[in-house]
Amino acid sequence: MASYGNNEKIKQVIAKLNIQFRTLKVGSADKELFDFICENNHYSINPAMIETILRIKSPQYVTLLSTANLTAIKKANYKPLLNYIDQFFESYLENVFLSLEDNIREELGVIIEILNKDTLSRELKEEIIQKEQFALLDITEVSDELWAMIFRECKLEFDWDNIFRYYEKIKEFDVVLLDFLSKEDVYLKLSLKKFKNGNNEEEKALYYNFIKQFIYSALPYDAFDNLVKSIPYSYKDYNIDGLAPQKVDVLINRKILMFKVPIYNRLREHFHGKHINFIENNYSKYLEEQEQYPVNNNDLDAILDLTCFTNNQKLNLISMVEIESITDELVNKIHLVVVNATEKIQLSKKLFDKIWLSLLKKNRLKFLITQIEFLQTSVLTNCLNSLGESFTMITLPRKRPKISYSEDILELAKELKKCDYISSYVELEQEGIKNDKKIQFNTKIKM
Repeated sequence: MASYGNNEKIKQVIAKLNIQFRTLKVGSADKELFDFICENNHYSINPAMIETILRIKSPQYVTLLSTANLTAIKKANYKPLLNYIDQFFESYLENVFLSLEDNIREELGVIIEILNKDTLSRELKEEIIQKEQFALLDITEVSDELWAMIFRECKLEFDWDNIFRYYEKIKEFDVVLLDFLSKEDVYLKLSLKKFKNGNNEEEKALYYNFIKQFIYSALPYDAFDNLVKSIPYSYKDYNIDGLAPQKVDVLINRKILMFKVPIYNRLREHFHGKHINFIENNYSKYLEEQEQYPVNNNDLDAILDLTCFTNNQKLNLISMVEIESITDELVNKIHLVVVNATEKIQLSKKLFDKIWLSLLKKNRLKFLITQIEFLQTSVLTNCLNSLGESFTMITLPRKRPKISYSEDILELAKELKKCDYISSYVELEQEGIKNDKKIQFNTKIKM
């Protein structure tokens, strides 16, 4: 800016012609004229002029202008500039704020203030939302007409409270929520946060309705699986009919479905095999009320494969089924449960007979050993007779039958001696002959 001797005349000319400076070069002798120009708004609002003003009035904030222009102006707190911008705020936004490519890091409070200006068009506000990098902590700090855009642009804290405020307004799980919650960075962060139980009945109803719509939404599996972690409680009255099987698995595994008979029956009727998974995930409750949860042979077959139940618990479940309805396939599985149990398990007479008659001869010995201490003498005698001639000799008085050694034969001898069915047994091994070890059963004088 040139220096003239008569500043008053220059001021008069500027004022009379209403000159609007686009740029200024300010020397040390020009301060009076510079202040006059600034204080009377004789300049156009543009990046260059704003930078010139701050270099003179608040140089410490000049470097902030390129990335947080309005924040820098507010921090500088030069009233003539603030008032001028406020008077022509929309012009400032279009010609400075939005024109600066790197101006994307305005302070959150500044952005909220802009978005809450009633004089600005919605289109202009949405342009600012798209441009700036920010995250609203509380979506209610801005007008609800902007919420959808804020969600679409992910310009908010990924927090369940923000989601519920939006849902409370919309009253539906709309495409905005669907798209937002389908984003990986969103659902991974939300999965680490539980949403609240609700402070009153109105809030509880809001959360409940949200969850119902959430479950039936078109969310991709990964998003659904992660977000379900945030649900803080189980529900007993969900209608799961028609739900994708993968989602049903998630609800069961995350224990969102309360273990109740109506849900169990729906799973059993509409989702093949899912009720077994339901039992597995709630096995303690199932054992407490198992009579309320009907099972058939196929169910039992699957339950016997579950590792959450002990062998005794499995056999207790089997005892609830009509013996006549147990299939040969299920008999084989029950047999394996019994012979592999770490402790001996007493079977009912009916179940023992069912298994014994259904087993192949080669599988009977090991099974018999597990039941000897529970059998009546007459039943034990019949079972030994059915195993073959060598075993029949054990049932006769004053005999010394010898049977080739095996771990099972030795165990048989021990069990028979323990229940006093035989007098004693001896392990024999002929001298000089390898692999010819035998077990001698010494039967009683009277049987």
